[in-house]
Amino acid sequence: MLSQKYPYEDIAEAEEVYYGTDFKESKELSPNDWAILKINQPLGRKYGYLGWKSIPSATLVRNEKDFFFVGYSGDFPTEKYQKYFSAGPGWTASYEAGCSIVGEEDGFLLHDCATAAGSSGSPIVGVIGGDPYIVALNNAEAKNLKTGQDIINYAVKISTIEEASRGN
Repeated sequence: MLSQKYPYEDIAEAEEVYYGTDFKESKELSPNDWAILKINQPLGRKYGYLGWKSIPSATLVRNEKDFFFVGYSGDFPTEKYQKYFSAGPGWTASYEAGCSIVGEEDGFLLHDCATAAGSSGSPIVGVIGGDPYIVALNNAEAKNLKTGQDIINYAVKISTIEEASRGN
């Protein structure tokens, strides 16, 4: 029987949480700003599963405009698209094709996908051998404080998550 609190058919709760940092010591931008939840229901069997692949940074950079981004940015849907959605900004996933990983710096991947507040943790996806895989997780964006213009975006490397999760 479904609870009154969650009147949905498929509910999953976090069984375990793996994370790179808990930010007790610092609130600084970190390539360890990630978390993975292990849920107590096999929802992937019903809805599908999107795995990840650790790919060398140089390979990612060479594949310009080959990635796509899906996230819950606080600036989507815009007024232009709001007529198609019943949920407000930040409650509807947006999609952008043709993104690039443009480099690596200080343990981060740098990317040009359109992001905004709320999209942290969103996947950057590449199609490899005909199948989609998460190749990085959006971390943060750098903006020009005077103009508000995006400068660059940061992403967590999958290898960073894999290395840290071996200890969990």
